[in-house]
Amino acid sequence: MVTLSEIKPQESCVICKILGENSIHKSFIEMGLIPGEKIHILKIAPFKGPIEVRIADYNVALRRSEAEKILVKKL
Repeated sequence: MVTLSEIKPQESCVICKILGENSIHKSFIEMGLIPGEKIHILKIAPFKGPIEVRIADYNVALRRSEAEKILVKKL
């Protein structure tokens, strides 16, 4: 497993586990980021900027620090 921040643009992966405290878990669940969901990386901003991902039928921008708390498996 690797963190979401390590996945390259135009690659897909599946969420395996979310690290961190309960408030982060709640935020991720509200955004649809739950274990078992497939994610497609759309764009990564330069200089450690946000990561834009597609999950289900919508796009979400995540801070790099948030993406580092999501463990994924490449497809």
